[in-house]
Amino acid sequence: MKLSISGGKNFVRSINLYKKQSNWRQIMREGMEEIAEDNRDDAEFNVYQQFDRVKGSVGDSIEAIVYRRGNYAYLGLKSDHPAINFIEYGGYIKKLPAYNNKKSPSNLGAYAKNYGFKDTAKLAGAIKDNQPFEFGTFAMTNALTDPYNREQLESAVRRAALRAIS
Repeated sequence: MKLSISGGKNFVRSINLYKKQSNWRQIMREGMEEIAEDNRDDAEFNVYQQFDRVKGSVGDSIEAIVYRRGNYAYLGLKSDHPAINFIEYGGYIKKLPAYNNKKSPSNLGAYAKNYGFKDTAKLAGAIKDNQPFEFGTFAMTNALTDPYNREQLESAVRRAALRAIS
């Protein structure tokens, strides 16, 4: 019986590449960057499954972030929209939303027209009375933890690893 192995040089090169922690950080980061916008799009889709798209500012404010801290790479979603905490996690609105601030005009005007209110004060009262944000949507959390998106991340990391040894 004769056993022969060819391509040993490439095998050793790939073992050396994969055993270095810094290479894995780079591979993970590349994989995360590849799918980050898909996660962002899923979060935006999730938000508008529960709420009407009036201005689109909530969805537009969601950003995908990929960063490294120490030995770990992270994929996340963030938003600076004033309502995102209520939309994501839910919460009880204790006082009327600001509907007539002369220094910075309220955004409720567009929503009042969309929902058939004649003025923003009535919409603000309805928001307080009906509590539409009582339960969170977890739109961003669900986008990041969705099994399909995890599979996409695994595939992207695999592709990045293969590119690294090519």
